[in-house]
Amino acid sequence: MKMMKRIAAGLIAVSALLSLAACKDTMWSYKIDDTTITSGMYIAYQVNAYMEASGKVEDKTKDILTQKIDDKTAEVWINERVAELCKTYVAVEKKFDELGLTLSESDKNKLNVQISSYWNYYSTIYEPNGAGQTSLKKILTNSYKSNLIFKKYYDTDGLEAVSDADLKTKLGENYAQLKYIKMEMVDAEGNKLKTEGKAELKKKAEAYLARLKKGEKIDDLIADYAKVVEAEKNAASTSSSTSSAASTSSAASSATSSAVTSTVSTTSAQSTSSTASTSSGATSSATEEEETDPNIVIVNKEDESLSDKFIKGVFETAKIGEPLIIEDDENYYVTIKYDITKDENTFKEYRDTVLYDLKGDEYEAMQKEWYKDYKFDTNEDSIKRYKLSKLKLS
Repeated sequence: MKMMKRIAAGLIAVSALLSLAACKDTMWSYKIDDTTITSGMYIAYQVNAYMEASGKVEDKTKDILTQKIDDKTAEVWINERVAELCKTYVAVEKKFDELGLTLSESDKNKLNVQISSYWNYYSTIYEPNGAGQTSLKKILTNSYKSNLIFKKYYDTDGLEAVSDADLKTKLGENYAQLKYIKMEMVDAEGNKLKTEGKAELKKKAEAYLARLKKGEKIDDLIADYAKVVEAEKNAASTSSSTSSAASTSSAASSATSSAVTSTVSTTSAQSTSSTASTSSGATSSATEEEETDPNIVIVNKEDESLSDKFIKGVFETAKIGEPLIIEDDENYYVTIKYDITKDENTFKEYRDTVLYDLKGDEYEAMQKEWYKDYKFDTNEDSIKRYKLSKLKLS
């Protein structure tokens, strides 16, 4: 009898353990319709949403999760965004099959390169948090499929094709093609100019503008100003090295003299490098068409890294083919604007970008319609286990 009780007790204990194990299954996070979102995918989407949120909060130096985005805490916003991304994943998989789309060998090869490159670069972010390469491959493949669906709807001969005429109109509204001489409001040593120095620099800008209006080529003027900047910096460097050499000589120290020589060489090299960068006529936030013309700059109207004054000057003040000076708080730009819609090479390069500018919001709204009636099951144990606060992103 005692033996029977022990067996029964053992069976109950095993049953309880099995039941507990089943309850604590955290290998998946969501089941959406007939698709399972694994915990690895969930974590990867957490990381992606967190990065997206970091660009939306007011103060990037503070804890992101405690700040507000769209009148809710960033933590709530991120969790909602993750759920949205997971639903979109399922919607894209279903719609891709529904439209009869497939990945060609070329697509697969491109994807393999993208996945390998992405993983090599970002594995140190995803892997420590529990998202492996398999999860990333699913997500990146899904993103690639989404792009093919987008083109199926809106590209040439698509279900809701957008004409080139409409795309060129949008290109002209959102982008500008320029050449300019960028004159930074700093002296040869990199110090900010005071009122007097700015006035002198403005006179210089006006002189270059006059030459441009008289018919000199902007490319020649860009090269000319680059030489002026280089000469000024070399003169400042020479003056600095002469002063240092005199000081060193009076100290009568050969070791110190050697150090000065080394410093002068380094300063000169840095000066040359800086001049080359400055004289290119482009900023890090603008795109250069180096293959066709190194002085052409494409400016995006929505680029938040550019000053409001510069954007206003480019898109509101500047007229096609009419030279002018655009001034912001840090630079004078002797500028000439071209008709970007007439440049077929630029149109080809920016076509996909402009197409998304024009139809991206509509496409995202369409995706929400696809998944709005999906059955959505949440694995609370998994969600609790993989809290945002546990992400290792530093």
